[in-house]
Amino acid sequence: MKVIDLSYTISEESKVFPGDPTPQLQIINTIEQDGFKQTLLTFVTHTGTHIDAPAHVFKDGKTLDAFLPESFIGAALVIDYHNKSPITMDDLYATGDLYKQADFLLFHQSDGQYLQDYAVLDEEVLDYLVHAPYKGIVFDVMSIDPIDDETLYRHKKILQTNKIMIENLKNLSQCGHQLFTLYALPLKMKASDGAPARVMAILDA
Repeated sequence: MKVIDLSYTISEESKVFPGDPTPQLQIINTIEQDGFKQTLLTFVTHTGTHIDAPAHVFKDGKTLDAFLPESFIGAALVIDYHNKSPITMDDLYATGDLYKQADFLLFHQSDGQYLQDYAVLDEEVLDYLVHAPYKGIVFDVMSIDPIDDETLYRHKKILQTNKIMIENLKNLSQCGHQLFTLYALPLKMKASDGAPARVMAILDA
């Protein structure tokens, strides 16, 4: 068994969506003074590697804590589109039938572009994902939408189906092009619109 960590470490240097506050990690107790250490964390729910729930874009949308635990675990496949814009069904067809066997599709761009100029799904792919029985759609960039798209059009299309969406992953190039098991376990917070997650790929050795 091979385990690959697909998550970014949350720190005060973490990249955030433009306009969001950066994480703050404040040590409030020290071993020297108190005999134990504690840190006060302050960050938005969509910091680092995180999961979006429908409540992120819909007033009465399903919150992340309302999803069953099995919603965050399943067969996964990386779709490598090499910064090609837009992402088309041909990128899925290139995997043969594997894309139909996955619970999660992980869209991987070439390493580099992160906050801007990344590819997005074309309308045909978006419609396919809306109607297909995936548990979640995953990206290694900051957003499924272009950074300057204030309508959040693609967020709404996907999240209206009560799928989850996972954004801001790393190390997808290490997962190969075979099916593997994905564990994407978010912090469990009441009525959450989203939450940071520890996301792992489990590959056969």
